Amino acid sequence: MKQKLTGWVSILLILLLLFSLTGCTKKDVSGETEQEEEEIKIYPVAVETAETGEFVNTSTVMGTVAANETADVFSKASGKIIELSMTSGQKVNKGDVLIVLDREDIQVQIKQAKAGVDVAKDAKAKAQIQYDNAKLTYERMLELYDLGGVSKQQLEQAEMQMKLLDPSSYDAQIAQAEASLELLNNQLDNCVITAPLSGVVTNVLVKKGDMASPGYALANIISTGTVKVTFSVTAEQVNAIKLGQQLKVLVDAVNGEPMTGTIVSIDPVANQQTKLYPVELELKNEDGLLKPGMFANVTLETDKKADVILVPNDAVMTVEGKTGVYLVKEDIAVFREIVTGLSNNMYTEVVEGMEVGDVYIVDGQYSLEDGDQVTITDRGEN
Repeated sequence: MKQKLTGWVSILLILLLLFSLTGCTKKDVSGETEQEEEEIKIYPVAVETAETGEFVNTSTVMGTVAANETADVFSKASGKIIELSMTSGQKVNKGDVLIVLDREDIQVQIKQAKAGVDVAKDAKAKAQIQYDNAKLTYERMLELYDLGGVSKQQLEQAEMQMKLLDPSSYDAQIAQAEASLELLNNQLDNCVITAPLSGVVTNVLVKKGDMASPGYALANIISTGTVKVTFSVTAEQVNAIKLGQQLKVLVDAVNGEPMTGTIVSIDPVANQQTKLYPVELELKNEDGLLKPGMFANVTLETDKKADVILVPNDAVMTVEGKTGVYLVKEDIAVFREIVTGLSNNMYTEVVEGMEVGDVYIVDGQYSLEDGDQVTITDRGEN
């Protein structure tokens, strides 16, 4: 019995020894596997290839849409409005009839003035006949005087009579009558008020039956085919723009799509209150959607350089106080220190440290260290 028990104890000790050895072996193998996995960890990254492009630094300023041309509708004559052919918002062409004043009194005066011209001309015609007869008498008296048939006194009386009947004395009277008639015709023309320019009628201040007087605006017309955008720039920005330069303009109230305007005016003197320089640009408005008073965002190009290496701002990192990017060399991340130049909200110019063709990391770089092994994936998968 004792011998049998000793056998069981021996078996149990052997099993415990085997279990202990197996556990140690598994633990060692697991530790080695984890160490190997840690040593060969590969980081997924997205990359781009360095190339040259044009760097444009922009800034946005607020502007206001205004009419490019505007004109008040005036009356040159006094009178009652008997016809009104305009309303606010109505499109008109230059020369269209907008207002007609009562012309009855002037038409009567014109009739009288015409009669005065006719009377003056008739008087001259009659005087011409009398003058011709007096001249003929004088010429006969002159012949008789040479023959001794009449005295010198008679000849002088005939000559004086002829001069008194000279019809040219009526010329001034006729001219005065014609001038009065012309003045009245002008007044008649002034009773018809036309559009001074093509555009849209605004601010109509009168109605049919009102009295119109010279010097008082009756309405306003603004041109619509072209509008202007007025804005102001700083001392730093004013030297970055020039006359004739085209700028992008965004008017949110219209369509949200950028339009192109041309600078037509740059004030060389800053506003005394704001210390800003007023600028105007012209913008086509063929569909008439742009209205005076709308707000506009004007994009200024303050810096512009061609043929420079540009990288996205996210690709530029600071590691241990050094500015640079991670390049990929044979599937290894290599930190490359760079010298940067201009930058905007999207890109940074690389002045030194990179060459065209360099492959640099644009996504996944924040978890890297110099020398890490990487694998290239699509952007956004990291």
